[in-house]
Amino acid sequence: MIYFTADTHFGHANIVRMCERPYPDVDTMNEAMIAAWNERVHGNDTVYIVGDMFFRCADPERILKRLKGKKRLIVGNHDGSWMGKDISVRPPGRERFVRLARNFGEEYTLDGIRNRILSQSRRVLPELEPKRKVYCARVKGDFKTARKITGFRGLYFHYCYLLGIFPKNQPKSNKRLRFLLREDLVKLDTISEEVRLLARDHIDTTEQS
Repeated sequence: MIYFTADTHFGHANIVRMCERPYPDVDTMNEAMIAAWNERVHGNDTVYIVGDMFFRCADPERILKRLKGKKRLIVGNHDGSWMGKDISVRPPGRERFVRLARNFGEEYTLDGIRNRILSQSRRVLPELEPKRKVYCARVKGDFKTARKITGFRGLYFHYCYLLGIFPKNQPKSNKRLRFLLREDLVKLDTISEEVRLLARDHIDTTEQS
């Protein structure tokens, strides 16, 4: 499972008072949050902490070891108080933490990582035009001997003709339609099932429906 949380503020004594958390002191708050975390999260789960995991915490690494799951921290404005300038990470399968700046240079301090992220130019992807579906149909028969369509279907075809929906490239008629009728015809997707029913079952009158 993947979980998200934020603003846990482990070790922050004043957060109990400022946010009216239901604990008598910071140690009780820490223990309650650890118990609630481990009750929900299991070893293979991943937890994203969206900022401010600790604040002025006396021993953050001890709490981190007690919390189950794989933890992914998105650094917040209060996290610098416990991370310091040299961030410590624990690679998978390792017991000890590794200091990034000490091993990889100043670019891997908290400020260095932040500056590199902010200096990256955002790639703007071109807008793709939606693919249009093209339908081809072959009609057999003679229009002179064809039976004239009447009823509901005939009325439907008539207004499609006035709106320029077909024949193809037919210019729209200047004949004014009632506003409500035009709204219904433009939003044909909402009544398409009804039209298919009329055409499939050859329903032309109210008596047939």
